[in-house]
Amino acid sequence: MRTYEQRLNYEKLELIPTTQSSLQDKLGLVVSGFQKAWERLVGFFELSSEPSVYHTSDASGEWWYVYEPTTGRSFWFATEAEVLEWFDTRHYRQGRLFE
Repeated sequence: MRTYEQRLNYEKLELIPTTQSSLQDKLGLVVSGFQKAWERLVGFFELSSEPSVYHTSDASGEWWYVYEPTTGRSFWFATEAEVLEWFDTRHYRQGRLFE
């Protein structure tokens, strides 16, 4: 039977993640997941008329998601430049509405 030190040394030499570090990694992932979920939940209930912008990427590339709470509409863009252009036209449209 191995001692605790022998087992840790064996795991280190064989590049086997130790139970403690593996548990810490998993706990870190869980905490990170809860933090992201909390931020989105707070953002969902936040009473703001400002658009929300999320940047994401997947196998097909990078994407920008914009949600406009005043109208309830959402938009997908392929580039940051398109998002900025949308903001510019949105500001122009809102200005025209109130003239």
